[in-house]
Amino acid sequence: MTQAKRIDGKAMAAELSTKIVTETETLLSKHGLKPGLAVVIVGDDQPARFMCATKNVQPNPVDFIQFSTHWPKAHRRMTY
Repeated sequence: MTQAKRIDGKAMAAELSTKIVTETETLLSKHGLKPGLAVVIVGDDQPARFMCATKNVQPNPVDFIQFSTHWPKAHRRMTY
């Protein structure tokens, strides 16, 4: 039987955050692009709204462009 391996989640998160900052700075300096995060909520799903609200209060060390929008459940599909 395989032994469980204990991991340090905080250390992994810090390492990932550092990597994201570095990659984002490279993307901005080389290509002039700034990454973003868009959230679209369709309908009245309270857990989804809560999750999105907590994402907006977390630190944004790389200054991602962030925005969200809410559409009613009866919203028709948009075609481009």
